Amino acid sequence: DIFLLYDVCGKVRRGRFEGGALSISKKKMIFHTRESEDGIPTGYHLEHHSASHWIIEELMLLANKCVAKHTANGVLSDVSVLRNHAAPDPAKAEVLSKMMKENLGLTEWEAGNAGAIYRSCQAIYRQYGEMLGLCVEMMTMRAGMKQATYFVYDDEADAHHFALDFDYYTHFTSPIRRYPDVMVHRVLAAVLCGEQEGFQQREEAQEQVLGCNEKKVASRRCQEQLDRAVFCIFLRSKKSWFYTVGTVLAFHQDADSNEKGKANDSITVYCSQLGKETKAFLRAGDGAVADLEKLGLFCNGVDDTLMLPDNWRFCSRGLVELEWLPPDGDKTRRRRQTLQTLSCVPIVIIPTNTVPIDYALFFVSPFHAKGEEVSRDVPDLAVQGFSWNEVEEDGVEVVHDACAAPVAA
Repeated sequence: DIFLLYDVCGKVRRGRFEGGALSISKKKMIFHTRESEDGIPTGYHLEHHSASHWIIEELMLLANKCVAKHTANGVLSDVSVLRNHAAPDPAKAEVLSKMMKENLGLTEWEAGNAGAIYRSCQAIYRQYGEMLGLCVEMMTMRAGMKQATYFVYDDEADAHHFALDFDYYTHFTSPIRRYPDVMVHRVLAAVLCGEQEGFQQREEAQEQVLGCNEKKVASRRCQEQLDRAVFCIFLRSKKSWFYTVGTVLAFHQDADSNEKGKANDSITVYCSQLGKETKAFLRAGDGAVADLEKLGLFCNGVDDTLMLPDNWRFCSRGLVELEWLPPDGDKTRRRRQTLQTLSCVPIVIIPTNTVPIDYALFFVSPFHAKGEEVSRDVPDLAVQGFSWNEVEEDGVEVVHDACAAPVAA
């Protein structure tokens, strides 16, 4: 009975998270190409997981867990392929904890184990909304969280999977798309049938899992870059720009020049839909409107206007004020926008005219109609962000290391 399955899997899922598991959300774009004759997407949607998805996920996790334990404790344990996820680097994790507690005043943040991280992130979601929650999860992943990897089991190896909080785990359920699953199937079949052949030997297996780990990282990075490129191609084909909400991570004031329009002042912003941090350079326009061609931005057929701040001021390490003029340049209607650390504010993603294709990120003027539209559901506390409290040690640069690799389960 499907409802009984729903009930049982729901209890298993709740018990898993209450027992100390961690889950990280990530937005994934699914492009629509079935009706396309040239391969350019006709649309897209964000991947959504319904009850049917998490029912399958829980059953899959249980299957993987059972197979991992059976092979690791079986007669062929020395050739069994498992997947482990080491605990985060304690020094880097402590940097994030100090920043959250001391610099930003989030005193209830706890990250002693996977369950504590999950509860802390969920508390952020509940109080500050989805956009800030997604950003904090990204920060957690970058703060010393290590890659999950395949390895060949031995008695001295630490097989514990940190995020799932499983003593044994492997990938068994997808042999049609992952080679490690095939390796696991071969060993399991030999164990069940009492055979002494038909599976990889230990040295061979160690070389194979090393290659699988490298390919998995490379393929994920390729997929992420491809998704962003295809999204930019989609925007150009639709002759439109993309408006969303971004989260402010860090402020960068150019020390070489203070002349407006020439300094390379910028603000690092995280866009959850693109899964990437990008520097939004603070440029002043001619009046209130930007020269798109001069900036190398795609504007062919786009019925839109990019407004740039008229001025800005770095008030402190964690506070910048932007000054905006209306499209007609009337200075009596000037508006001021305050940005703090983790402020969730409207941004616009504009594809470039470059090869290879790329994008630029800008803040949306409060005079632009899209600004209010995209930020309508963002809680006021998330828009406000957090005041930065100076302490002896801080970790913004380490926590937001753009070179750090994302984590795979």
